[in-house]
Order: sequence, then C-alpha cells, then structure tokens
Amino acid sequence: QPTIFQNKKYVLLGEIGKEKLPQYYKNIGLGFKMPKEVIEGTYKDKKCSFTGNISIRGRILFGVLTKMKMQRTLSTGTTSMPSKSTIALRSTTR
Repeated sequence: QPTIFQNKKYVLLGEIGKEKLPQYYKNIGLGFKMPKEVIEGTYKDKKCSFTGNISIRGRILFGVLTKMKMQRTLSTGTTSMPSKSTIALRSTTR
C-alpha cells in the first residue's frame, strides 16, 4: 500500500515470513461500517475509501443492483438517499 512505508527495520531484521506488515485502514465516517476483510485480511486497493487515499464526496445512494452490462454503467432497481427525507427513485441508471 502506498500509505505504508514497506521497509521497516523490524521486518528486515526478522525472519522472512514470520512478521507481517501492518494493514492500513481508516474509518471513513458517515455511518458506514467497515468490512471485516479490511481489518483482518490482506485486502489492498488504492481506489477503496477504506484502504486508500480516496475520500467520499458528493451524494451517497443506496440501492439494489439489477444489471451491470456496459462498462462503468450500473442499473439499479430501487435507489434511495440515506437522509431523514428518504426519496425513492425507480429504475435509475447511473
């Protein structure tokens, strides 16, 4: 991961394979729960908001994915915005 310095002295001085590098993760806030794979596993993705340097901005939508045929295009069945005044949108293509 680019946010962790990989050449720590205790890793270089220890036996190979016995010491594990620390997993970098952060709490992104906004009421999102962190997946267990991020904390316990070796999940690394520089474009993930939990393990990379990506921040969440703009509108956040929750929905059920129905189609994923074209590249970078998703079709959702029911989409809603997580706010006090919930707005239900049907068949939104993003």
